[in-house]
Amino acid sequence: MSAENPMLWDCETDGCYNKLKRPDIHKLNRFLGEGCQFGDVDGMTERHGYMLMVEWKSWKGELPAGQDRAHKALTRPGQITTIQVAGEAKADDTGKIPIYAFRVYVNGETTGWRNTGDMYRNFDDLGRFINKWWNAVNKLTPAPVCCRWAGLL
Repeated sequence: MSAENPMLWDCETDGCYNKLKRPDIHKLNRFLGEGCQFGDVDGMTERHGYMLMVEWKSWKGELPAGQDRAHKALTRPGQITTIQVAGEAKADDTGKIPIYAFRVYVNGETTGWRNTGDMYRNFDDLGRFINKWWNAVNKLTPAPVCCRWAGLL
């Protein structure tokens, strides 16, 4: 089991991280085509060339259309799985993060919302899904390189 990775920034002594250190990545949007913009990744891990990404929202609902298209496109080849989580940002006194529901993007499709009706059981259910993903990809051989971008580098 991995050690916890707490955020090392202390807003009380170092100031607001978002104001001081978060990159103005949106400034790069002008180099993209019309209607495109950069987004961020809330969580990501890799094992044997397979990726699991987490998109965290404070609300249960559809992702913005561009994000939804991106998650479907990312997961279509099968090497990336993404999870959309609707929940609070911080753990409470139980040590668990209250989660309203979550759903999974895999192979270019989206599952329905998983919701046990109990925010803490949802946290445990999400943990079981992540562990199931880990165990599955841990048994796989490294993912093949499917394409090269000639001339890009």
